[in-house]
Amino acid sequence: MTAFDAAPRAEVQALRAAGKPAAAKARVLACFAAGGWDPPDDAWALGCALFELGAPDEAVACFRRVVKAHPRNPHVLALLAGALCYSGDPAAGWRVLERPLRTLPPSAPMLLSAARIRHLLGAFDGAQRLVRRADQLIPGQQAVRVQRAFTTLLTTGDRSGWVDLEARALPDPGTGARPWQGEPLAGGSVRVTAEQGVGDLMQFARYLPGLSARGAGVVMVQAPPEVAPVFEASGFLVTPPGMVPVTTWHVPIMSLPLRLGVAPDPWGEVVPYLRAPAVGAPLP
Repeated sequence: MTAFDAAPRAEVQALRAAGKPAAAKARVLACFAAGGWDPPDDAWALGCALFELGAPDEAVACFRRVVKAHPRNPHVLALLAGALCYSGDPAAGWRVLERPLRTLPPSAPMLLSAARIRHLLGAFDGAQRLVRRADQLIPGQQAVRVQRAFTTLLTTGDRSGWVDLEARALPDPGTGARPWQGEPLAGGSVRVTAEQGVGDLMQFARYLPGLSARGAGVVMVQAPPEVAPVFEASGFLVTPPGMVPVTTWHVPIMSLPLRLGVAPDPWGEVVPYLRAPAVGAPLP
């Protein structure tokens, strides 16, 4: 009986399905600490669970065990490199992949992992070359398009980057509102759904004035409570996560640059585009 056999795997899966990621993470960390996951299949399953639940350091140990058993498996190498990268050492991740990229048959997971690492190391030309090779193997694959979007937008800001970014997992607005694709808004209401973290929400807020310029009568911005006062002080209507207002359209906030059809950073000169609450009001 190993520390990560069928029973704990099922328990972790149930905790994740129940929306309890912290409890799931605690369970896999306990399995890791208990040991007994040396068989490569167990180390693989535990490493994947640790990686997905935000414990990359422990995942590295698991994936090293699998690589020892399968040193030429490109998928395993890609996972080890990715875990090293997310544990804060992308250079070590690159060392895992540098030689296999030259000596093993082309593998989309390995090429994509290498592209992400080269991007993080600032080698953007190399990252794009690796993305192109991955795209030749699996044309149009979601993860490849999203990585190409990140590198393109960071280097050239070309419109193709915004197009590729639409391959990401788009948020479900939970309403019957029509997705806004850039058509005239003619006084209608638009709900802008949040994505990623608070930093992305505040960064992409610079595009919100474009909706009013297109004729939106009401713009509602989904924002968590800790930053809602900033958006309210900036003149926006705010809806908290979980609240589903009735609107004519909805649009994910990171889709605004593409659907507005604007050049990179079009509102960059319109500053400030967010304002702090009035003096005396509690700041988030």
